[in-house]
Amino acid sequence: MSRLAIIIPVYKPDFLKEALECLAAQTCQDFTVYVGDDCSPHPLSDIVMPFTKRMDLHYTRFGSNLGATDLIGQWERCVALAQDEEWLWLFSDDDQMDNNCVENFYRMLQLHPDQRLFHFNVTVIDSEGKTTTDRRFVKKDFDQWLSSSDFLKQRLTYKVNSFVVEYIVHRKTFEQLGGFVRYPLAWCSDDATWYTMGKPSGILSIPDARVYWRKSEANITPNRSSSVQKQKLKAVTLFLKFCLQELGISTLPAIFNYYLHALYQARSIFRL
Repeated sequence: MSRLAIIIPVYKPDFLKEALECLAAQTCQDFTVYVGDDCSPHPLSDIVMPFTKRMDLHYTRFGSNLGATDLIGQWERCVALAQDEEWLWLFSDDDQMDNNCVENFYRMLQLHPDQRLFHFNVTVIDSEGKTTTDRRFVKKDFDQWLSSSDFLKQRLTYKVNSFVVEYIVHRKTFEQLGGFVRYPLAWCSDDATWYTMGKPSGILSIPDARVYWRKSEANITPNRSSSVQKQKLKAVTLFLKFCLQELGISTLPAIFNYYLHALYQARSIFRL
């Protein structure tokens, strides 16, 4: 059995084949893929099953749709599909990665065997796979090593991008620290989770390989509906309370500015 589980919660068919092609093209195939179909109305198995001939892939279709009401619940039941792999990588059905990501992960693991959270730097792409020119998503790369507190401070001040799909976490660390932090819509949950998972050893970025996070109308990031904005604002409030508790009052200016930005993004809910 390989040491790395790549876990993909799936619902949308739009870019799924491209995501799986990235895995099939990896220069190192020492990993197992677990695909968890969130009771999609689309025939995702038609896309997924041909890839079982190209890599070690296990497909599960769940009997109920959970992600619509509990996204973290869907992530968790997909993680539970993994067997005894030592490392967990939660990927997605619409993002991409360089074909040397797995190879470079193992190379860095050999150099840093005590590390418990690895990270790939991210390029944000659009629905056509082109690098975005949206200034909100054009950020600097991580320093090669970041403490958890520095990571959180840089997220609060919008210095770096961070999503879910570019982290590989040690299974025991993930389980011992309680798994994913729960906020509505899983908004800000990733930042709080990686801060928590990074406490034991910091966050180590893997050089010379990147992950490509797709910004499109198919995800909730650009969703401006009133109901979504209310949920996002609630999540931001919980996240900022977490930041204040973890980082202390010295971060109040950054927390205040972050909240003002969140209010501006959610301005539609205040219109009469």
